[in-house]
Parts: sequence; structure tokens; C-alpha cells
Amino acid sequence: MALEFTLSIGTPCPENEVLAELSTLPGFDVVKHSQLAGPGLTAIIVSPPSDFWRGCIEQHAGFSPSADVYFRLDKFEETSTGELLGNESLITAVSHLLTRRPEDAVLTFQRESIVLLRSQGRLTLNERWPNLGAPERWASVGQPRVVLPLPEL
Repeated sequence: MALEFTLSIGTPCPENEVLAELSTLPGFDVVKHSQLAGPGLTAIIVSPPSDFWRGCIEQHAGFSPSADVYFRLDKFEETSTGELLGNESLITAVSHLLTRRPEDAVLTFQRESIVLLRSQGRLTLNERWPNLGAPERWASVGQPRVVLPLPEL
């Protein structure tokens, strides 16, 4: 089973612009039309959310997303410290987008668990995700951060 994360964001930018922003990161390369890969990430795809998913985000996160950034992690590629390399790349990519886009956003795991939520300029990290949710890992976003329990979807 792959590890899949989705960043849903309420951006006015077209999907290709969001993908182009990510392609500027070192090691993030175009592998097919409209698809990137990065260190520890086998796929990064940007698409519009389905109506069902948009409704879930509206209900649980309080905003209407216009783009989904899908990340598929290689669960076997590790760093020298034993952490998944894809985790580092995921944090790099999501931080990159959150610093360049002021809109509300939510990062979910397998579309079931909220890892982080940015709403009205405040970044909330899910306390149930101590590895990805450590506030110091998101310092580059440059916004107030809190760690709280966040709902399951």
C-alpha cells in the first residue's frame, strides 16, 4: 500500500501553475505531462477536487478547495536517520506552497486524517501526527502554529 497525502487548497491559480511552482524545487522533476516526482515521492499530481471531496473539505475544514495536490510517497526510501525520505520532500513541497499561497488549505493522509489545516492565516498541526506535525518542521511557513487534535474525515 502506498502512502498518499492530499493538499487541498482554495487557490485561484490554475493547476498547471501550482505544478510549475513545485517544479522549481531542487530534485522535483517532470516525469510526465502534468506529473512530477521528487526525492522519496513517486508522484505529485495537481487536479481539481471531486464534488464529493470538495463537500468533505467544506464540512470539516470550512472552505471550498479549488485544487488538490496529490503526493504519493515511496514507503521504502529512507534518510540516513531512518525517516521516510518522502516525509522530508512532502514537508518541503507543502511549505513551499503555503508560503507562496495565502489561501486556506488542508493536508490529509489517505483522505481520512487531517495532518494540518491552515485557516484564516493560522496553521494548526494535528497532535496525532507527532512526526509530521512537529511545529519546528513547519517553521519556514512563517505563520503562527498551534498543535491541537484535528478531526478525522
